Amino acid sequence: HTQKQISSILVVHDNFIENNNRRIAILEEMAQRLYREWFVHFRFPGYENVEMVESELGMIPEGWKAGKVGDICDGIFSGGTPTTTIDEYWNGDLPWLSSGETRNSFIVDTEKSITELGVTDSSTRKANTKDVVIASAGQGKTRGQTSYLLIDTYINQSVIALRGKENVSEYLFINIKNRYPELRNASDSSSIRGSITTVLM
Repeated sequence: HTQKQISSILVVHDNFIENNNRRIAILEEMAQRLYREWFVHFRFPGYENVEMVESELGMIPEGWKAGKVGDICDGIFSGGTPTTTIDEYWNGDLPWLSSGETRNSFIVDTEKSITELGVTDSSTRKANTKDVVIASAGQGKTRGQTSYLLIDTYINQSVIALRGKENVSEYLFINIKNRYPELRNASDSSSIRGSITTVLM
């Protein structure tokens, strides 16, 4: 009887998670389509009345300008990892994000957590809700993966955080996520794992 009760509770939670994942996938697809329509095909509201002009990147709408990612960011930084052999640094109340977790488009929690002492005694840095994070290193598909933070979290040295200026965070996220192949091609190939540096931004 107890097992059936536990099972029924778990089924409800599993269904809730599955429904949320479906909603997230739908919302992300809608955002991707809107991004392509406005910023790739230049079919934004009122585009019929805007002239196209020459730029270093080709033809763009008049009034727009080409620039670096850093031009629309208030900060670009990476973090660090508290020493893993010191127990007092780990399993605290503070979320801590590793590069592998960028497999998720939206970060709502982290696999590990650290303590205030772990923060103080390491080079980790805090990324805020609405920051965009990129895996700067990793094997397989990890390097170049991009996520949008829905929580405040500390990050490790293989994660780059982009803090967009006011009202550009969502655009920044979709823009960077769409440039995955570009980021991987531009990254440093001098090591086995490769790396993306803040200089590329």
